[in-house]
Amino acid sequence: MNLYLCSNQIGDYYVIAEDPTSAQIKLERLLGGGGVEGSGYGLSFERKVENIKLLAIAITFDKDKRPEFTGKYLILNEEATK
Repeated sequence: MNLYLCSNQIGDYYVIAEDPTSAQIKLERLLGGGGVEGSGYGLSFERKVENIKLLAIAITFDKDKRPEFTGKYLILNEEATK
């Protein structure tokens, strides 16, 4: 899982997802009220994601359970630090 900043005409949202497309779908579904038109937050054209920025990549571990760092990373739970 990765951390994305998704922006639309309503605002900016932090979304944890596997990839940018999944982040966009998650946000649009959340704001859209589960896919039922007219039941969501804002108007449908305002909910469309206009910009997605990758902020952090989930940490991966090698075979010895050591974190592999090569950039900005996101620790998703406490288990990753034990």
